[in-house]
Amino acid sequence: ETGRGVFSELMDATGVRDASERPSQKTVQFYLGCAGSGAPNHFHSAAGNLLVYGRKAWYLQPPGAAAYSIIPAREYLRRYAEEADVLGLRCVQEAGDLLYVPSNWGHTTLNLRASVGFAQECNADACS
Repeated sequence: ETGRGVFSELMDATGVRDASERPSQKTVQFYLGCAGSGAPNHFHSAAGNLLVYGRKAWYLQPPGAAAYSIIPAREYLRRYAEEADVLGLRCVQEAGDLLYVPSNWGHTTLNLRASVGFAQECNADACS
């Protein structure tokens, strides 16, 4: 079918045809960032994160240690580099990887390369 893009293919792969089929799901978010950019530490409902292009570091904290920060990601990581209990678990997401972040897990992200991807928050019913 001509004119179909990555988003349509992603929706087909997940079995979701349109938002009305799963009203508890939130809008799919598109993200694009240069190397060195990222998201400050935060937490929210469960989310799937698909990295289409690039490389991204994730720093994940369990719900009891999760916190919000307004400090830019790179500065936050520099400031707390020696404090593993603040930064939490580290993993690197490569292009093609889908990372699931459970509800209320704190996370800071840092693009190690220019990165492009999609994310979608959902409640427990929508993710099952």
